[in-house]
Amino acid sequence: EYPGFDLIDIHDPSARLPRHMTYPAWLKPIKSFSSEGAHQVKDEKELQEALAEEREAPERIGGAFDYVLEKLDLPEEVAEIPGGAYMVEEAAGGQQYTLEGYSWGDQIEIIGLVDSFNYENVPSFLKYQYPSTLPEPVQQHIHDVSRRVISAVGLTDSTFNIEYFWDASAERLRLLEINSRHSQSHAQMFHWVDGQPNHAVMLDLALGREPRMPSRQGNHAIAAKWMLRHFQDGVVRKVPTADTIRAIEQRYDNVSIDIEVAVEEGARLSDADTEDSYSFTLAEIFIAGDTEQQLGDIYDACCEDLAIEIADDVEGA
Repeated sequence: EYPGFDLIDIHDPSARLPRHMTYPAWLKPIKSFSSEGAHQVKDEKELQEALAEEREAPERIGGAFDYVLEKLDLPEEVAEIPGGAYMVEEAAGGQQYTLEGYSWGDQIEIIGLVDSFNYENVPSFLKYQYPSTLPEPVQQHIHDVSRRVISAVGLTDSTFNIEYFWDASAERLRLLEINSRHSQSHAQMFHWVDGQPNHAVMLDLALGREPRMPSRQGNHAIAAKWMLRHFQDGVVRKVPTADTIRAIEQRYDNVSIDIEVAVEEGARLSDADTEDSYSFTLAEIFIAGDTEQQLGDIYDACCEDLAIEIADDVEGA
């Protein structure tokens, strides 16, 4: 279920996509978060442009990762790869999903499957939504693959999440990555829908207790985390006040809203250090309610009421 991948030396001017791989592909750091440093490339020209951009990018995580690994007795094939290395990976078709789970000894349990939606024609996340809308047989297939792979790698007494792409037209599953941790981005959604955040599982494991994760015992049927983004650099001219945010959150009955504005007035968007390669996050808006349509309508209203203003293309401001 995994796509073709390999390491690539971004400092080698003759670096090319390995022969066993095909475009489209992704260039990405082997250690990153929130898609930082990831570039989708359709051909050799775009790959070389992405390599040139990443050569100039500051290294943020690799050094810390190396510091930890220096304290371990590593297999040679792992020890020789620095934390700041890059990889290329064949692009997977379809829609992205993230499975959350945990292992308790040799017992592997599934917490839930979260749907990921991108902005139209841009590989930047628009929202995460729970519970998944995938047909039950497809969800069970993803559960089965997840149990097999976690068992195979020997990850025990740990939370984990696995990112997948499901191509419905081809009925093909592709495994993108395994994280040996749970996702903090999903915690509020699990809390609202299931009645407990996934953080609780990690705490139980840390305390040597068998986790007990409820299912569909929360106050809402559906929840989503929306990422309000801007797709051009600029300077933030206006952000909502705390009172404005509080008023929006309290406006709707039988709905839960939690808004986190990610920018400050006067800041240049490109000065942020945790953005993906295509956009800038202005706010994260968590909404829970009864239907997907309801969540979408409330999200649109929240965006309008937040009234964040960006002055585009103001160099040096």
